[in-house]
Amino acid sequence: MSRVRSVIPPFALVIVLPAMLGFAGYVSVFRTSIGSAQEQAQATLRLALDRFHGRTERFRTLPALIARSGDLAAALQGSGHDLSDTLSRIADVSGAVEVELLTRDGTQLARSQGALANAPPAQARPSFQRALHGALGQHYSFNTQTGGRLSSFEHAVSDADRQIIGVVALHVD
Repeated sequence: MSRVRSVIPPFALVIVLPAMLGFAGYVSVFRTSIGSAQEQAQATLRLALDRFHGRTERFRTLPALIARSGDLAAALQGSGHDLSDTLSRIADVSGAVEVELLTRDGTQLARSQGALANAPPAQARPSFQRALHGALGQHYSFNTQTGGRLSSFEHAVSDADRQIIGVVALHVD
């Protein structure tokens, strides 16, 4: 019996010690590879965000410029002007999917000819609510059914007394 006990510790050292060292090495390599994969994923995400911001930056201030048009304010005050052609030209020149003119309650008064499939109603968009308070509204959404992205940029349209009477929205894919 004592002979069996004297054989077990050296045998345990020969089997257990390499297994422990192997496991520690595996864990170290695994952590290193996970760390480099994480750094690579972060770099890829940063590049994608930079590319996204570069593509949408040119649209960010365009609604503020469009909102200064007297035709939009006149249409919101009931002049009866049909602005669809004007908004279509703006969409064509800017590359937007759609440009729309909305009343304070979110009713669409005029829009370009673009079709905006599955878009949330104006009242549900945070960008519309921000625009009603005088700020530049921005909202990014992703349609899980079609895989399409939609960026909305909105700005308030004011009358001669600087009262907000509506919102102009520019939607970009």
